[in-house]
Amino acid sequence: MGNEGVLNQVGGVPWEVYGNYNTAFTWGWIFNGSFYDYETNRVTANDPAIVESFEFLRDYYERYHAILPAVPADQRLVTGKAAMSFEVSTTFKNMRARLGDDSIGAGLMPYKDGGTPNPSWIGGWAMGILPDTPHPDLAWEFVRFVTATPEGTDAFGRTSGAVPAYLKSPVHEAYLDDPVMSVYLEIAQSARNRRPGMPVVADYASEIGNALTDVLTGKKQPQDALELVNSTIQKKLDEAMSDNVQ
Repeated sequence: MGNEGVLNQVGGVPWEVYGNYNTAFTWGWIFNGSFYDYETNRVTANDPAIVESFEFLRDYYERYHAILPAVPADQRLVTGKAAMSFEVSTTFKNMRARLGDDSIGAGLMPYKDGGTPNPSWIGGWAMGILPDTPHPDLAWEFVRFVTATPEGTDAFGRTSGAVPAYLKSPVHEAYLDDPVMSVYLEIAQSARNRRPGMPVVADYASEIGNALTDVLTGKKQPQDALELVNSTIQKKLDEAMSDNVQ
């Protein structure tokens, strides 16, 4: 603790995982929660495990957010103000270059007792072509090269620190011998969680992120906030699926 009541260093800041909706999904899975029932097409944001994860985040936020080290959130790890943080491989590549291999490492996400030992989840990025591009054929060749050829995915992976979805990418073999990137490769191979595969998933992410904001700021209790997410998204999902049937 510093002279002005501010912490000099923290172990980590659990409510900061690339925005509130990513935080909600991450900790929901850490607590072994389920966000969607594929068999019944029902939203399950009010899963007791997810409610518990929101309570956990709220308690830490209320206790520590006002006394965090006075540096921007994305600078806490690299400035030594935080010992750990959730980082995707591309961000980690830049941190690693700045800090050096002897000062930073990687590991699997934590998990709650009784939960899944690897609660990590897969997100990813996508490439597209604008409808008014003057050279659609060249644009397509570039997209194909970067995402679905050995040479392109190898170059992209080594440059960006990403783990290509193209299984024949040579960069995967290079990652096997890397003490840091091998962890990310393991996550990519073994993770079983992803954002719910449903028509209104973007709305779901927005609503659950807003719910976490309301919980952290004391506007709503976790159960109430997540019940609202459930009813709101279920209604949108039912409408979307009804439209698709017609």
